[in-house]
Amino acid sequence: MSVICRRLGSDYFEIFTKGSPEMIISLSRPETVPNGILDRLKEYTVQGYRVIGMGTKTITNMPFHKIPKLQREDVECDLEFVGLIVLENRLKPQTGAVIETLQNAGMKIVMVTGDNIQTAVSVARECGIIQSGHSVIDIITTKPTKSDVARIRYQESDGAPITGTKVKDVEAMCERKYHFVVSGSAWTDINQYFPEIIPKIVTKGVVFARMSGQQKQQLVEELQNLGYYVAMCGDGANDCGALKAANVGISLSEAESSVASPFTSKEPNISCTTQVIKEGRAALVTSFGVFKLMLCYSLTEFSSVIILYAIDSNLTSLQFLFIDIFLILNFASFFGKTRAYDHLHKDPPMTSLLSFIPLASILLFMVVTVAVQTFAYYHIQTYDWFIPFVFNPSNTILYSCYENYAVYSVSMFQYIIMAVVFSKGRPYRKPIYTNYIFLFAIFVMIAICAYVTVDPATWIVDSLELVMPPLYDGRVAILVMAVVNFAVSVIMEEVIVEGVLHKIVRPKFRNVDKSRQKYLRIERDLAQDQSWPNTSSGNVSFGEVSERGPRGVVNNGYSEEVETTKY
Repeated sequence: MSVICRRLGSDYFEIFTKGSPEMIISLSRPETVPNGILDRLKEYTVQGYRVIGMGTKTITNMPFHKIPKLQREDVECDLEFVGLIVLENRLKPQTGAVIETLQNAGMKIVMVTGDNIQTAVSVARECGIIQSGHSVIDIITTKPTKSDVARIRYQESDGAPITGTKVKDVEAMCERKYHFVVSGSAWTDINQYFPEIIPKIVTKGVVFARMSGQQKQQLVEELQNLGYYVAMCGDGANDCGALKAANVGISLSEAESSVASPFTSKEPNISCTTQVIKEGRAALVTSFGVFKLMLCYSLTEFSSVIILYAIDSNLTSLQFLFIDIFLILNFASFFGKTRAYDHLHKDPPMTSLLSFIPLASILLFMVVTVAVQTFAYYHIQTYDWFIPFVFNPSNTILYSCYENYAVYSVSMFQYIIMAVVFSKGRPYRKPIYTNYIFLFAIFVMIAICAYVTVDPATWIVDSLELVMPPLYDGRVAILVMAVVNFAVSVIMEEVIVEGVLHKIVRPKFRNVDKSRQKYLRIERDLAQDQSWPNTSSGNVSFGEVSERGPRGVVNNGYSEEVETTKY
């Protein structure tokens, strides 16, 4: 970036240019660049300092009206190198703890920055993105020339030569946890000349430095193509594309980036990311719970109607109204008030409603529900005082009968049971007892339903068109059925579905090769592959690995080299 200015009274213009040290050095006249400047630059960047290069230039014999018409290429060339501006960009106190929390939850943390690569690596080590004992491999590319092919080299930061001449060296490399650091120029070259290794680079990459806004967006899209759900934090105009492309974009400022992201943090740090993830997971689990609640509510009401249709009976209008308004609408209104859990769990929640676990949960719950309603229907017929229902269109009360009472009374408790069973708590939401208004609604409706079942007032009996059993044994039996129904439903959901099917059966049938999460296959293959990154001392032709390069062009000439250095 450059500015053109003129001192008052002078007849010449001065240009002041700032940018990355490497770019400023390349734009400056060689005689103005001090010897050893790159070593000094590396000295600062390795310590985590942010370094900006400065250059200047004088324009003479040019009238003022021509200055606005100057092209950038004409201005930013033949500069006089002024020096380096060294800035200390300290980590915010919350950064380390947030990154540790995310890593403990099994999440991949990637730094994407426009800063120098050594600065980025130093900061990544300081904040814990690159953990102690993990190797860092820098990827350096060389563009093809008329006399040579495009090449890629690996530089390991721990200084241990990657010779690969002994079996134990290869085993050590396989056991060592390594990460890639990639510069923006290397990213462009890899996309152009070595596209076949992009998935591996993205899977194992942790630091991407000197990245432009377009390159950041490309990286986000590559991560998504591998099956990652990407949350991106950014605070500048350079991050807008990536923030918009990410599944979750979080702006850390109220400037340009806030327009492109759905979330804007009130605090200029990344501490909000854990809260966004926790709230998102809680919202997803709540949505699943509401879906299962509404589906099972419809199926439960449907099963009640079907059972009563067998004797030409049905639920009355006010019975339907009581279920819909006082039970379901009541529970649905307060179901989502449960807050997100305080800690991030390592395993993410289910993301597909039509997958095996949600369908099994609904199926098992409905099996128990229909079984209890059917049992109540037949059990009421075993009492001596029972009188079978005979449909008579001339009667003013069409559906009142003991069978109606039994099925309707037990079904009232089933709506309460499904609200409790499908209101999940840990590890994504707080326990149900923390949702006070929902818990209050549960207890109130239990009391009302028990009252209607055992000893309701006459006006309630008349309104709901109930035929009450003459003795309390039949009424209490309904309460016992409700308690048993609750116990069996909880066991089915917590033990069978969550304990057996989700934690034991599902992992055994999970096929990584068919998973949409492609990065799992890549991680597995890299753990088993001892030949990549290439540990041989010689060159390896990429034609031996993949015969086709970008756009289907044969690239047998591309090769791979290995080199070791120390940051």
